[in-house]
Amino acid sequence: MEADPSEPSYADLTIGPSFPPDYVVFGDPATLPPPPELAEEELFERCEPWDGWLTENSGVLASPDFDIMVVGGKNDLVVISEIRSVLIGKDPVAAPPSIIRCSYGGGVEPGIEIHLNTAEQSTILTDLESGESSEMPPATVSLSEAGAFGASIMVASEPGFVYSGYFEITCAVNGENRVITYGSSADPIKWLGGDNFASSQAVYGWNHITRSWVFGLDPEYLFQ
Repeated sequence: MEADPSEPSYADLTIGPSFPPDYVVFGDPATLPPPPELAEEELFERCEPWDGWLTENSGVLASPDFDIMVVGGKNDLVVISEIRSVLIGKDPVAAPPSIIRCSYGGGVEPGIEIHLNTAEQSTILTDLESGESSEMPPATVSLSEAGAFGASIMVASEPGFVYSGYFEITCAVNGENRVITYGSSADPIKWLGGDNFASSQAVYGWNHITRSWVFGLDPEYLFQ
């Protein structure tokens, strides 16, 4: 079947941090300035209101995980062939890390998970619907019909270090080869090594009633 030339192209690929994000502070979270006061309706989803407060504290690191969203029209073909890390720096952790969480809401469920291990230089693609996993490359992710899909890229690195670098996504959009980056050499991402961050029971949450950080904060108890 020939492509309809009157059909417009909707091909697009966007990249952004995974949601909900986790953050790392080195040492006791109590050393941070208190988070901004929020209205009651903002308490459960605090990531956006906390953004300025977090970015002003240069010692706070965000999770390196990120999401890719691909959309395409009837005649479009988008193929992701490789995702790799480009490491710029690697420094030993100077103080014990503590993980803090700004949100207890769920993110969008992706159709694909891609586990990127910077220590082993491996990239494993898993189709969550079929449960099948394969190494990437040679495996690719593609969209060849009108629609959209999301892929969640989960980064693991050797523990005990703070990394700086960025990530390169090699793709082809309607036959045009592109390399898109998340972060850059001029504006690198910094992250803590180790596996992806832990469950709610292993992170600190902000108790707005006592105005203190609580390890393993139970959001159902706090917001009931």
